[in-house]
Amino acid sequence: MPRIPSLDDLDAVTYKAAAALPYDDRERAAAGLRGQLCIMAIAGRATPDWSTLEIAGPTEMPGLHGGISWFEWHGSVLTRNSELLEEPSGARARSDRSAEQTAPLARGPTSHWR
Repeated sequence: MPRIPSLDDLDAVTYKAAAALPYDDRERAAAGLRGQLCIMAIAGRATPDWSTLEIAGPTEMPGLHGGISWFEWHGSVLTRNSELLEEPSGARARSDRSAEQTAPLARGPTSHWR
């Protein structure tokens, strides 16, 4: 019989990331996946519980036309207490800016940013 979720479970969010790398090195893959998971958690105003980090892989994928094989890795981490992160000082003022105030700077008449 499935377990009934508790109120503590309602705060939990699992973030998942994947990477295809040209090497079979678990430590390097884990470092890259941790970085991606951290970016996603921070963007979601959450705190990763690194004790729940899971790394799966690799799954070897043949390269095109007999080229270098790629290794696919997957990572996931549980996050909790997303409301505990405080907004950095001045973040509210920056988020109230209009699109024109946050657009990339034009570099001159040939700029592609205009």
